[in-house]
Amino acid sequence: MNRRLIVACMTMILCGAAGSLAGPRRNAVPILDPGARDALLEALAGPGGEYAARAEYAAIVAEFGEVQPYANILEAENRHVSALENQCLKFGVPIPAAVYWGQAIAPATLLEAA
Repeated sequence: MNRRLIVACMTMILCGAAGSLAGPRRNAVPILDPGARDALLEALAGPGGEYAARAEYAAIVAEFGEVQPYANILEAENRHVSALENQCLKFGVPIPAAVYWGQAIAPATLLEAA
């Protein structure tokens, strides 16, 4: 996934949550503003998000085996998905379905994958 999108999403989440932590409800679940919530969901489940990226690399690894760098990238995508799902849990945002899982088709060759 685009590193700028991840950084923008995380910045919006942190900024959006800052206001909700300042009040007397310190034990309550922090609430994201709508823009930060949308950015979180887009980073996780949008067409350019982590679910889509994970599905793409999973298809490549399923087709060609544990080849590098794709096996490492798939592990990284799994960590990205986990981090964003944890943010959803932290802020009470329902975790969307991983609609791209099993939908990606691997390129015909590793050269095309590159």
